[in-house]
Amino acid sequence: MERRRVAVSRALLALTSVALATLGACAIGCTAASADAALSSIVLSEVLPGMVAAPPGSFNGPLTQSEVQSWGGDSGATSALAQALGNGEVNGYLRQWRSDPPNGAFVQILAAQMPSSGGAAYALGGADRELSGSPSGQFSVPEIAGARGYTATTNTPSGVVTEDVVSFAKGSILFEVTVGQVTTAANSGAPQLSQDDAIQIASRQAAVAPGP
Repeated sequence: MERRRVAVSRALLALTSVALATLGACAIGCTAASADAALSSIVLSEVLPGMVAAPPGSFNGPLTQSEVQSWGGDSGATSALAQALGNGEVNGYLRQWRSDPPNGAFVQILAAQMPSSGGAAYALGGADRELSGSPSGQFSVPEIAGARGYTATTNTPSGVVTEDVVSFAKGSILFEVTVGQVTTAANSGAPQLSQDDAIQIASRQAAVAPGP
């Protein structure tokens, strides 16, 4: 499978860049984000039956400045997040699962810890205004206070990628929970993950994340 982070991290990049702009890129006196090790234990270790987590590494580990820079895409948001990671102003973690046996389905959770809960909440609202004007569809997530749901379909060299994304803030952590399917001629009849799956996983993640 291609590097799915490039596509599904767009919402997180928007969330983080809005927060950094609001916080003045973590001005002097700002509280540093906590260690990546904490995020590793906060991000769910299991999601759905038949989904297997990637081994520790690029698809299951801390976000690094060099890794984010390799994503490309929206250069402004990417640069803001990469710089914040490099400066220790933001900590991030990614964990991805794929179907076993492979049928094109994947689940991914991205978490970014901001310097404050206020910044995380403000970022979520700002990103919602930004993303609501995009071609992506939207769906409600009443199970999680303040959560937003987005749906996107993208044509890629690997096939047609359909993604349902739930973004929310819990304490000072921004979460992006994505379920998706890469559809090709070989797996066109495979069962599709749905918005309900995205909401169920996001609800479980919100329940174990620290913060009000």
